[in-house]
Amino acid sequence: MGLHVPATSKVGRAGIVNKELGRRERFVRDIPARPVDGPRFAVVRGPPWALVAVRWNVGGYEVPELIALCGNPPEQSSDFATVELVLSKLLHGHPSPTAPLERLIDCLIDILRERLASVDRGGASQVSKRLSRCVLRLAYDVGKRREHEMLVTLDGVLNRLRQGVRVGGERRLTELLARNPSRGQLNRWLSEQPQDTSNHPTFEVSAALFGDGSTVNR
Repeated sequence: MGLHVPATSKVGRAGIVNKELGRRERFVRDIPARPVDGPRFAVVRGPPWALVAVRWNVGGYEVPELIALCGNPPEQSSDFATVELVLSKLLHGHPSPTAPLERLIDCLIDILRERLASVDRGGASQVSKRLSRCVLRLAYDVGKRREHEMLVTLDGVLNRLRQGVRVGGERRLTELLARNPSRGQLNRWLSEQPQDTSNHPTFEVSAALFGDGSTVNR
């Protein structure tokens, strides 16, 4: 549960867990239910922190997550006491006219990308991993020639390999890479690959609350 609390016995740990669950329940009970027709975000005066509500879709199931970012540089905190502090500070902040801090946005993007990449790394076969290395070497050469459109295509091929490709697709790509393929050939290969996203997680940012950094928490 990510509580990160020491306990010397199962009874002691049960007491701590029950207390933390009670605090979580109070948070949910105190938030009024209001209809929302799309993602919401706000910036308030306060520490350079952020709270982001993410809805993951994994195998047809929705899994909600609250990501709390704090620290310098910002990072995700899984300690509930810290999450509670961040939530309390930002919910009581006054509106700020500024845009969200870039370092908070960058941190959030890195977290979401790493989550998706970890799933991709687990699903690719050894052949697809070898092909990915070949694509990266080709992209290095293409980058030196500043062929932007080809780089975009190679990025699409790399992402498709990370999601998992059938044996026939791997064989065809192996043949293409051995003959210095054109951009059109690689795009055609991409269009021929069946999309199987049944087990590939997707996410939606439902809401985000950012502190503008005008105050520093002690």
